[in-house]
Amino acid sequence: MDALRRSKLLGKGFYWRNFGIVFLLGIFAQLILGVIEFGAGLMIDSAGRAMGLSIDTVKAGASTIGGLIGGLSSPLTFVATILLYYDMRARKEGYDLSALAEDLRR
Repeated sequence: MDALRRSKLLGKGFYWRNFGIVFLLGIFAQLILGVIEFGAGLMIDSAGRAMGLSIDTVKAGASTIGGLIGGLSSPLTFVATILLYYDMRARKEGYDLSALAEDLRR
């Protein structure tokens, strides 16, 4: 509960800004992933047809590639959230590189 209270205090006054950043990041990530998965699906479909594979095999391959792409891209969302957290600490608490270095030494 203490962590949630601290999070609320850090975000106070910046709720809409933080919401907008997370919302736009989500839209951007989904668009990029959609384009990559669509392109990969087209390539797999073309390769599968050229090799004479069944449609079920091609669908399974496309699904596997889509899952891999999604799994590889999910850390980006976490990285953005962590950067947003450190941004809020810098704005509210004056958290700078020396404070970060001190925290990392512990």
